[in-house]
Amino acid sequence: MESSSRDKNINIKIIKLVSNFSSLGIKESAWKNSLKKATPDKAVGIRHAEISGDSNYRLHVAAIPNQVTCHYHTKGDEDYSILAGKGVQFFGKVTDGVVKPEDWKKVEVKTGDSYVIPEGYAHQLKNSGSEDLIILFGCPDSHLNDDEDRTVIVDTFGL
Repeated sequence: MESSSRDKNINIKIIKLVSNFSSLGIKESAWKNSLKKATPDKAVGIRHAEISGDSNYRLHVAAIPNQVTCHYHTKGDEDYSILAGKGVQFFGKVTDGVVKPEDWKKVEVKTGDSYVIPEGYAHQLKNSGSEDLIILFGCPDSHLNDDEDRTVIVDTFGL
């Protein structure tokens, strides 16, 4: 009972977009300067750069030309803020290393939206605009390492 209640709260947490242009507290000049130094992360198809924080929680800026490769984490949530552009955030609860097709959800996101992807949820952000989708994301450093806490999975929803 407690688990299903938690899952219900997680779904609400994910899809509750906050359109307040908060940018996770990072000034525009800081993320724009960091974005100039962004390097490719070929495993997930983005360019990103660190902005602030430490190995327990660090903020990054990322440019997404097409889509992020579908993946999930088991140790900690990820915070997102859309800085420029629009896209579709796909997500679904991972069970035994996969997401059942009927468990995939999607939410349209745009500049100014902020949200959280909880641990244990596969996620994939697809750019639906003509320019790079620019995001801020915050997470532990382990989320950026396939040998630590990033598991890439095949998307099953036909991107």
